[in-house]
Amino acid sequence: MIPSAFAALPRGIRSTTTGPPNPVAPFFFDDFGSGDLSHAQGGAFWRSRVDDGSRRAVVTDVAMPGDSHSLRITYQGVASCLTGWNNETDLDLGRQVRELWIEHYIRYADGVSGGGARYYHRWPTVRNANGTCSSETNVSANNKAWRCWGGAYDTGTTGARRIKVGAETRPTVTPGDSRYYLMATPGGVSSILPYGTTGTVKQQLDPAITDNTPGTMRRGVWTRQRIHIRLSSSPTAQDGEMSYTCGEGDTAQRLHFGDLDLWAPDVGGGAQNYLEHFRFLGSCNSGFSQTTHTHFARIALYVTSPGWD
Repeated sequence: MIPSAFAALPRGIRSTTTGPPNPVAPFFFDDFGSGDLSHAQGGAFWRSRVDDGSRRAVVTDVAMPGDSHSLRITYQGVASCLTGWNNETDLDLGRQVRELWIEHYIRYADGVSGGGARYYHRWPTVRNANGTCSSETNVSANNKAWRCWGGAYDTGTTGARRIKVGAETRPTVTPGDSRYYLMATPGGVSSILPYGTTGTVKQQLDPAITDNTPGTMRRGVWTRQRIHIRLSSSPTAQDGEMSYTCGEGDTAQRLHFGDLDLWAPDVGGGAQNYLEHFRFLGSCNSGFSQTTHTHFARIALYVTSPGWD
């Protein structure tokens, strides 16, 4: 169902899900109550890929209070730190848009309350000849979190270009924790967004995935994420915008980039300056030593402002 407001949670539940109702209804909402990825609405639907196999995200009964299911991304534990992993699922928006608002809830495993081993991504410092790690620091490294794009996902360096935006995590200096930053590639392969801190301008969340730090994605806790993407209105306008908010209330953290050149160059005709796909990703470069899961719940998409950005 599409709630006008998310129900208040019982006292004592470890979650960050309360807040005022949105003034407009999403064109697509899925709480995965169907128990699978069959839900379609407003022209949007979950899209199967021919190479999904065992690496496609699945719906599970690990759920937020008041819900029955969630979408699960799995990072498979492997011995070799030379082996990466990819687990994902795509949502076809059923339309081509220049502006999009996305809200969902995310939960990283804490190793205690379900979801596999505690979430951390190893970053090997020594790799043996057989691919095993003889030393490592327990931090995240280049995990892709989500992507949104139009047209073909990969277009190479020639032919029609497209906009691709998303988010990734990087290591922190605190073992086990992660930074979180946005990326945008308007027609090329390199992101135009910086990450770090320039003066007082926050360009990433650091830390972003922790055990107990307020305003972060705390392991074992359902945390709200809000994303706003606006593409440029013309090749020369440079009025694109991206924002991301983690959490709620006084402890929420926000990233915002304005005056962006989010316009794909027209190389050979047919530039794809729109968004039409959204993907939850469990993609990592050097892999995890133990199998762990990330869960997503209550995804809502808007093409009219819901009153936040």
